[in-house]
Amino acid sequence: ERPTVSVVIAAYNAERWIAGAIRSVLGQDYPVLEGIVVDDGSTDATREVVVPFQELVRYVFQENAGSAAARNHGIRLARGELVAFLDADDLWLPGKLAAQVACLQAHPDCGWCYTDAWLVDASTRSKKVRLSQLSPMTEGWVLEALLLSALVRREALEAVGGFREGPDRRISEDWDLWLRMAAYYPVCRVAEPLVLIRDHADRKTGTAALDELVRARVRIVEEAVARHPELR
Repeated sequence: ERPTVSVVIAAYNAERWIAGAIRSVLGQDYPVLEGIVVDDGSTDATREVVVPFQELVRYVFQENAGSAAARNHGIRLARGELVAFLDADDLWLPGKLAAQVACLQAHPDCGWCYTDAWLVDASTRSKKVRLSQLSPMTEGWVLEALLLSALVRREALEAVGGFREGPDRRISEDWDLWLRMAAYYPVCRVAEPLVLIRDHADRKTGTAALDELVRARVRIVEEAVARHPELR
């Protein structure tokens, strides 16, 4: 029996991108149990863009609390055995979910699975760089690795407590979750790049001040090392 999949899309002022993200989910050849768009307090027309899709995806609005809170909101609503996360400005290529589900089924000990991705021009979708060229794709026990787009078993998310929220957790909160996941669950991977990351000026990591980004990453690493002194 095939496991059920819930897709959580966190969106903030994503009117320009959200329709494409939703279509890329609906275009998967693996059946999606549900798509959940969590609008993190958008002030643009994100809601209006999602309305035509509301027979196919669920739209939920929350006051702005950051993408970690939006994703956790989606996790609480999700009913699937597996939960996949998609940023509103990214796209999935056909076959992405099918490949990841097959990978997890072939590796029942793994709590999660990720794929390679392309960084592409936001307007033309011309490919700039494959992310595996920037960061090695590792599998198994990968506490010291940085990972990409993930499909996660629900019990694994619940075991580590989901995304950590708070005003100081609005940058690299996904990286923080993967580090915590990696301490308890091995990961499997799909080598094929099945995600398109649209590169544009408003991407969160692109607009964060460099020193703020560095401080966030340093804090996350320090916390991980404090939890696992054997890595020192």
